[in-house]
Amino acid sequence: MKKNWKFDKGTARGNGIVAFSVFIGIAILFFISSCSSRDEHKHIQTNKTTEILTEQQNLIYLLNNSLNDLSLINSSKTKLQLLGLNNEQLEKIETTKQPINPLPIYSPYTGHIQDLGISSGSFCCIF
Repeated sequence: MKKNWKFDKGTARGNGIVAFSVFIGIAILFFISSCSSRDEHKHIQTNKTTEILTEQQNLIYLLNNSLNDLSLINSSKTKLQLLGLNNEQLEKIETTKQPINPLPIYSPYTGHIQDLGISSGSFCCIF
């Protein structure tokens, strides 16, 4: 006994369009729900604070004990400059013989000031 199957191309095509529309709707809902209008700052724990404070203390030690060894003093100053200190801050460390803590770091790109120091915690904000 043979069955005659009827195949309606319009119905099959319509079911495919409905399934595709449902898929697109779910994808759009997922995308909208994953978006957030809040601007959140990510906090990354860093050891840069202690590295800068340690290097300031190294410079102070060299200034107190090794005034004749200018190459060590200059390399310590260079390292502090690479870590973000400017010339005025270096001069302040040299004259006061005290580390700057918390240390404001000035960005040459945005002008944003970020305090880094033991007293303010060891977190850095990324905007």
